[in-house]
Amino acid sequence: MNKLLLIVAIFTEFLFAVSPKTNEIIFKSLKIDVSQIGDEICDSIYAGLPKFETSRYRALCVAMGDVIEYNSPLDYSVVFSLDINEAAYLKVRRENQICKDVSTGAVAEGTPGTALFSEVLFAELMRLQKYGVIQNNRDSLEVFLLQEIDKMKNVSGCEDIDLVYYNEEEGAYYLIGPDMANCCSLVDSSRTSLPLLKFNSIGARALKIGKNEFHLQGVKSDDAYTLFDLNGSVLQQGWVRSAIIQTPMLPAILRIQEKTIMLK
Repeated sequence: MNKLLLIVAIFTEFLFAVSPKTNEIIFKSLKIDVSQIGDEICDSIYAGLPKFETSRYRALCVAMGDVIEYNSPLDYSVVFSLDINEAAYLKVRRENQICKDVSTGAVAEGTPGTALFSEVLFAELMRLQKYGVIQNNRDSLEVFLLQEIDKMKNVSGCEDIDLVYYNEEEGAYYLIGPDMANCCSLVDSSRTSLPLLKFNSIGARALKIGKNEFHLQGVKSDDAYTLFDLNGSVLQQGWVRSAIIQTPMLPAILRIQEKTIMLK
């Protein structure tokens, strides 16, 4: 009898196992061309990748009608899914980790990933823009995603966007019971992050020295830059002169040296 109960308990834990994930992320301003969703997208996503497991993950890619789901080439352990209804519904989850001891306060166990959820979300949406599924202008989409991902990070109980709900109209919020509060993704800290997701990252930095005025550190006098507003519209373009830059409005987003810096 005890053996039977143990088998039932193990089966129940397996059946209802929860993986680290984001909760629902809803973007209404993404312009989706559903006619571009098909096997060709799966072929494009995995084309030319050197990893020996590419063919296996290509076989798991689903792209039909208004649904796309596949393992991200950025980190194969993360599944990225996009479901188009009246808006774009997105989720990311890890396959190689589970949330243990959910009833007493879940903690993730398993093999650490190599990319954060925010990095996967950004990379895959930009990838789908490249292949024509998302019709938004590339520069505007990039600025918009970085801005909204930053909002998600600010409310998460984890270091990244794990367990965050996001609705473009309502903003980001974190509604999870205490039993799941510690089930944050395990990510190898030695991995190389996508530089575009690092506001004020190593290299170019901006120090505010006056009203709408910033001193740029780590730049050269001939570095080109572009200033955007938060809607992705270009405010100003030019070349760095004497390491000082003035912006016509704040907040704004500075793109320089292939990095993105929030000015506020």
